[in-house]
Amino acid sequence: MPKVAISYRRADTAMIAGRIYDRLVARYGDDAVFIDFDKIPFGTDFRSHIRETLLGTHVLIALIGAEWLGAGADGAVRMNSADDPVRVEIETALGIPIPVIPVLIDGMTMPESSALPTTFGNFVYLNAADVSSGRDFRVHMDRLLAAIDRAAAGQKPPLPAWRDALRYVLVPLVVLLIAHYAIVNSLDLNLRYLWLACMVVPFAAGVALFWIGK
Repeated sequence: MPKVAISYRRADTAMIAGRIYDRLVARYGDDAVFIDFDKIPFGTDFRSHIRETLLGTHVLIALIGAEWLGAGADGAVRMNSADDPVRVEIETALGIPIPVIPVLIDGMTMPESSALPTTFGNFVYLNAADVSSGRDFRVHMDRLLAAIDRAAAGQKPPLPAWRDALRYVLVPLVVLLIAHYAIVNSLDLNLRYLWLACMVVPFAAGVALFWIGK
């Protein structure tokens, strides 16, 4: 069952975000859908919480309305701020990476790439879904759900951070135990070879796992 996260700006698409959330919950279940207003515990660093959530998510849908960039009366654009929650959600998803589906609300178009942070990469070129708040809402949601299912097909959520770190310990440890048995018991070599293995194996395993993960 796909796990879906919804990215939206409250001042922009809060009402339709609630409708989309209800439809996703009806299809995938409450535990499979993340939306910020009722899922982030009080007093929690939202950046860390967003990352941990997205690490267990198959797809992020980004709702884009007329005020998505967050332009204020003073001319400042919230999307240009590094601590803007919407920006953090998009950047984190693209960096993991997991599939991101832009959702254009009520006839909106994708913003110009010049209006977005450079960290968004090819975001403006992603094929977007259209969702209308009017009579076509159900039809558009059926198409969006189908797109989510396709994007999630064959996807496995990345391992949580603690599991990712665990393999950096277990893999070298297992290799070192094998080296210890071979050097001390099987081959009866000088213990200097074991000392050398204790330095080389963790370093080589760390480099290999980092390269694979990258």
